[in-house]
Amino acid sequence: MLSDQDYFVKKSGASALGKIGNSSPEVIKALVQALSDKTHYVRSSAAEALGKIGSNSPEVIKGLLTALNDQEHDVRSSAAQALGKIGSNSPEVVKALTHMLNYWEGGARSSAAKALIKIGISSPEAIKVLIKPLSHQNSDVRWRAVGELI
Repeated sequence: MLSDQDYFVKKSGASALGKIGNSSPEVIKALVQALSDKTHYVRSSAAEALGKIGSNSPEVIKGLLTALNDQEHDVRSSAAQALGKIGSNSPEVVKALTHMLNYWEGGARSSAAKALIKIGISSPEAIKVLIKPLSHQNSDVRWRAVGELI
């Protein structure tokens, strides 16, 4: 189903695999490949499914780290959430998520902040980037920053 021509079938298939929670090598491989699909809905659903399955295999982590740089904010956000659910606190993951804290669009920053909090990262660099917006002149920026911390 993840090789179907219809993006909705692929998106739904990825979601179903995440709900089932099967972490077989075939499922993981198919979902990691779906992170490169031409349709962002499929890529986002694949990232969400990998987070639900919870596999922290090297190919999953590599695929999700790549997805953090996707052109679509929903894919970046889903990848960050997945890394938080998986709980990988490798230096590479922490660095990538901390880097995402410098962006404000589409919830990707919020997802990265929550992922860092979920995996228990309290590095000085991450904390500095998390609290900096609390003193921003724009109240919307301050409000979002507070939301990320709770």
